Amino acid sequence: TWNGSSWTHGTPPGNSDDVIIQSGSNFPGSFSAANLQLESGADLTINQGETVTITGDITGIVSPLQGLLNNFALTGNSSNWASGAAGTFSVTTSNGLNFDGSNDYVSVPDGATLDFSSGFTLEAWFKADALSHHASLVSKFANNKREFSLLLRSDGSIEYSITFNGSSEQYFTGNTTLSAGNWYHVALTYDGSSMQAYINGNTDGSKNVSGNIYNGSSNLYIGARSEGSMTRFFDGTMDEVRVWNTARSQTDIQNNMDNELTGNETGLVAYYNFNQGTAGGNNTGITNLNSAKIGTYDPNIISGSGTLVFDNSGQTLNLNDISLNMEGVVEVTSGTTLQTNNSLTLTASSASSYGQIIGDGTVLGNVTSQAWMDVSSARYHYLGVPFTDATLEEFNEGQTMVAANSSQGTVWQWNANTASWEAPSSLSDVATNGKGYAMYAGTNTYGTFLMNGNGVSELDGTVANGDIAVTLDYNNGQSSSVGFTGGTTQADTEGWNFLANPYPSQYDWNGQSLFGGIYNALYVSKGGSYASYVSGVGTNGGTQYLAPFQGFWVQTTNAVPGNFIFEQDQRVTAPSTSLMKTSTVDGIWLTVSDSSSSDELFIGFDHQATLGFDARLDARKLLNKNDIPNLYTSGNGEAFSITRVAPNTQTSFPLKLDNVADGRQLSLTLNTDQLLSYNTVVLEDKMLSVLHDLKASDYSFIQNEAYGPNRFVLHFSSPSIGVEEVASAQHWYAYATEDGIEVRLGELKNASIKVYDLSGRIIHYLEHQEGVARIPTNQTRQLYVVKVTSSFASGTQKIIR
Repeated sequence: TWNGSSWTHGTPPGNSDDVIIQSGSNFPGSFSAANLQLESGADLTINQGETVTITGDITGIVSPLQGLLNNFALTGNSSNWASGAAGTFSVTTSNGLNFDGSNDYVSVPDGATLDFSSGFTLEAWFKADALSHHASLVSKFANNKREFSLLLRSDGSIEYSITFNGSSEQYFTGNTTLSAGNWYHVALTYDGSSMQAYINGNTDGSKNVSGNIYNGSSNLYIGARSEGSMTRFFDGTMDEVRVWNTARSQTDIQNNMDNELTGNETGLVAYYNFNQGTAGGNNTGITNLNSAKIGTYDPNIISGSGTLVFDNSGQTLNLNDISLNMEGVVEVTSGTTLQTNNSLTLTASSASSYGQIIGDGTVLGNVTSQAWMDVSSARYHYLGVPFTDATLEEFNEGQTMVAANSSQGTVWQWNANTASWEAPSSLSDVATNGKGYAMYAGTNTYGTFLMNGNGVSELDGTVANGDIAVTLDYNNGQSSSVGFTGGTTQADTEGWNFLANPYPSQYDWNGQSLFGGIYNALYVSKGGSYASYVSGVGTNGGTQYLAPFQGFWVQTTNAVPGNFIFEQDQRVTAPSTSLMKTSTVDGIWLTVSDSSSSDELFIGFDHQATLGFDARLDARKLLNKNDIPNLYTSGNGEAFSITRVAPNTQTSFPLKLDNVADGRQLSLTLNTDQLLSYNTVVLEDKMLSVLHDLKASDYSFIQNEAYGPNRFVLHFSSPSIGVEEVASAQHWYAYATEDGIEVRLGELKNASIKVYDLSGRIIHYLEHQEGVARIPTNQTRQLYVVKVTSSFASGTQKIIR
C-alpha cells in the first residue's frame, strides 16, 4: 500500500504484488504491480521518466469501499456465489458469498470513511459450514493496526473486540452458542463508552469501556483477518454485511436486519449485499465486490506524462471505474489485451506534447484522443484520424463545419484518381483510417470554424490492431489542379496521394516498406509552407516521425499503385523534436529568411546518387503560400527541396527563389555542420556579379523581381575562394536550364567548349568563347559531359538535361 508518503512494506512492490494507492498529494514514482487499486479519493500521477508496469487490472473506487475478491472460484457448481440468507427469518435477499475456509477473503482498502473514533455498528448474516477453528467474520485487523473484529470461535460463540491503541484488545465473548448449518444475524455497536452485541436482534453480551477506537490503516476484511499474514479463514456463506459510523440501537437493528437496505440510510458507510453474481453460474467477469451504498463520487484519475505498461501475455487486463488520462505513453505488450471500458483518454497540451499507445498487444473498447491545434490564424489544417470508426464531425468543437463542393465547404478530401480536392458526402461520414483531410479552423470575417481559440479536438474510436492498408490512386497531374509542385513536368506532378498517420502514436518513416513506384520522400503542410523528409534529411522541420493525426503527401509513379501499408511495428515514442540533422549525411542546409518567414533547402552528396531525381534520396519542392519564399534547386523542369549528387560530379547548383515581393529584404544562411565532401561554399549573386563565402557570414540582399528567380548559384570546392570578388575570379561552371545548357566562363578567354552525349559523340563544339555560352539541347532527358579548354584552365563537368 502506498500511504501517501511511503510503501507500507518499505520497498516498492513487484509485478506479483497487489497494490493499493491511498489518497495523498505525493506519488510513488516507478513501480510494478499485479492488480492496482485506487481507494476512494485517491489519484495517481506518473511523471515523465517514470514507468508503472501492471500485470493485472486497474480498479478505482467510484462507489464507497469497493472490495477485491481474493482466491474465489467463480464458475459453475463450485462458484462462491451462492443463495443468500433464508430460513427462519423473513430476509428478502437474493445472493450471498461462500467462503471455502482455506484462502477466500474480501479485502477493502482503508479510507477516511472508515474512521470510527465516534462510534460504529457492524452487522452481518452468516451460515457456517463448519466450526473447526476460530474464523473471522468482519474485521479491520492487522498487527499493531487492530481496530475491531468479529471472531466466530470453534465452540460456536462470538468474540467481539475493539482497540484504542492498535494493539491492546478490549473484548468479550458472547453468551449464545451457534451451530453450523444455520443462518444467524450478528451485530456489534460501540458508542464511546459501551460495547453491545446482538444475535438475531437479541442481546448477546456487553462491555463498558471508554475511549476512541484506533484509526489505523488496516484494510477492512470479510472472511479472514491479518495477523502478519492472512489467517482465520471463514468456512461458510455470508450476506448483508453492513458498516455504520454510528452506534445503532437494538430497535434499529431489529427493524432492519430482515430486509435489504436502500443504500442511502443515514450513517451507512459500506453495504455489501452480495447481489452481483449468479448463484452456481459463471461469474468470471466479477473480480471486485461493490458496495451498495448510494452516493455520488468522482472517479479516480491516473494521469501524467510518464509510461504505463500493461504486460501479461495471454491475459485481458481491465480498466475498472477509473479515468486514465495520459499525456505520456500507454504500452500494451505483445500477447496482452487491454480492455479500456471506454475510460482511456490520450490528452494533448500542445502540438508536440500528446498521449500515445504503443506495443504489439491488442486494445479493446473505445479510446479518446485529443488533437491540439493552433487556430490563432484561421487556416486549413491537414489531419487524419487515429481510429477505425471516428467521424469527421467529431473534429468540430461546437463551431461551424461545412461539407459542400462549393466555396462554403470547410472540409475536403483528396481524390488521387482525379488529382483534385472534393467534399465528403456528409460530416457524419466515417473518416478513412490512413487518409488525410483538409479542415478549415479559426475565425475569419465569415465566422468561427471548428474551434474557438487554441485547444484540442477530441475524437472517440477504436484503435486499429495490426497493419493498415490504404488504397492508392494515380493521376499524371498535368491538369491545372496540381499547382502545389515547384516543377511542371509529369515527373513533378504525377501520382500524389494524401495520407495520414492511422495510429494514436508517432509513426517512424525510416524503415517503411515502399512498394514499386512509391518515392521515399514525405511532405507535411505547415499552414503555408511545407516540410519534407527523405533518407535522414529534412527541411523546414521535417523529420522521420509523424505525429498522431498528422496528414502527409507521398508520390507514386505507378499507374496501378495498389495499397500503401502502414506497419504496426513502425509505431514509436521518439521525441517529436526535429531529428533530421542527426543522421550521417553529407551536405548543407541553406535557408532564406526575413523577420516573418523562411524556407530551407538541402544539397547533399552521396555516392549512390545520380545527377537526376533519385527516388530514395531526393525530395520534390512543394510550393509555399502566403508570401512565404520558395527556395529550391531546379533542373530540366523539375524542382527539388532536397537534392543529392555523387561527390565530384556536380559542384555548382543554380538556385531558384520566388514568391518574394519586389524590394523585400532577405538573407541567406548556411549550415555546414554535416558537410564532408567540400571545404568551401560560395554563393554567386549573378545580378551583382558578387561571390560571397557563406561559411564566413550570411548574405543579405534586396529582392529584384525584374531580374527573375535565377539570381543565385551555389558553388562547392575544396580550395579557398576570396570573398566579395567579382564573378570573373572563378574559373567556369555549367548547369542545365529550361532550354539547354548554360556555361559561364568567368575570366576565361578564347575557350573551346565541347558537349558529348553518353556514347562519346560530340554534339556541340564552340570555339573562341568567353562570358556566357548557351547551348541548346533536345527535350529528351539524358546525361551530357561538358568539356572546357583554355590556356588558363580546363576541365569537364557532367550535366543532366
